[in-house]
Amino acid sequence: MDFLTFTTESKLLIEKNTLEYLTTQPMLSKVAPWGEDFRHRLKRFVTQGKMMRGTLALLGYKLFGGSDYRAIPLASSLELFHTSFLIHDDIMDQDELRRGQQTLYKQYQDLAENRGLTSSSRTGESLGICAGDLGFFLGFDLLSTVDATPHIQQKILRSISHELTLVGLGQMQDVALGASTATPTEEEILDVYRYKTARYTFSLPLMIGAMLAGADEKQVTTIENVGETLGIIFQIKDDELGIFGNEKQTGKPVGADLREGKKTLYYLYLSQIPDPAVQHKLTAILGNKNIGNNEIAFVQHIITKHHIDDKIKAYTERLSKKYAAEYESLPIHDNDKKIFQELLDFTTGRSS
Repeated sequence: MDFLTFTTESKLLIEKNTLEYLTTQPMLSKVAPWGEDFRHRLKRFVTQGKMMRGTLALLGYKLFGGSDYRAIPLASSLELFHTSFLIHDDIMDQDELRRGQQTLYKQYQDLAENRGLTSSSRTGESLGICAGDLGFFLGFDLLSTVDATPHIQQKILRSISHELTLVGLGQMQDVALGASTATPTEEEILDVYRYKTARYTFSLPLMIGAMLAGADEKQVTTIENVGETLGIIFQIKDDELGIFGNEKQTGKPVGADLREGKKTLYYLYLSQIPDPAVQHKLTAILGNKNIGNNEIAFVQHIITKHHIDDKIKAYTERLSKKYAAEYESLPIHDNDKKIFQELLDFTTGRSS
């Protein structure tokens, strides 16, 4: 099984199912004009993503013996949950660009302004919050259509509810760290990586796909650990792209994490540079929403000069070895294990 081919085929299946679901929901026509407006915007937004979480749910299902299409609604529900998180995240971060287009709350701000509504900025954010909430509710509705025994349905539902709760708590930790002037510990940063991104993006979809296929508890725990390790590697790469990436490829403004003062491993290691002049400049840059290309270039230069990129690369390599040992212990065919190495290569080599 080739990961790139599997990803391409899976995205098409998930996209088709998600659009069909959104198109046929009569409840979205009940409150005019907002239901139809939301339907149109969500369909356009959800299809622009990579659909990684849905794809991994299909992968977990296939690796543990699933051979039909029962997992597709499961995969689609994950994509609706993820889209909803992104809608809310963009409001919190005040980001104006996502997936190469205006963020949803910015679209609503423009709509409010064009219609002459009062407080267009606040109104747009409020409508965006409502849109994110709707996406969660629709995700659970779609989840209820998954063809499984009541026991498996309950296991999947509890796993999803559990992990989405951890995402919310991880986000609270991230927001609090971002608002603090104190430098966090490495473990505090890794907790955000683990609970806001890693488990939700990798562990959860692989786990529930395996559950639907009938994997036992030991197998589910193993795939959970595989996903968590890979997810932390993924987040570290995400941080790298936030500083060194290409905006046209990432779909987000480069330097957004620096402007936000996001507490990443890069932030931590930058704070440890024993040069008062450098620290003075970094203090003026990190968390400053008005920085430009020169300031971003300065941070890039400092990261390279002080070998912070090498330090993070070494850390990622240690995690990669741990990940390899975990996936090698999976009770699946050796040929299928190759896809986990492809997953790692994709994660560390991606440009978006």
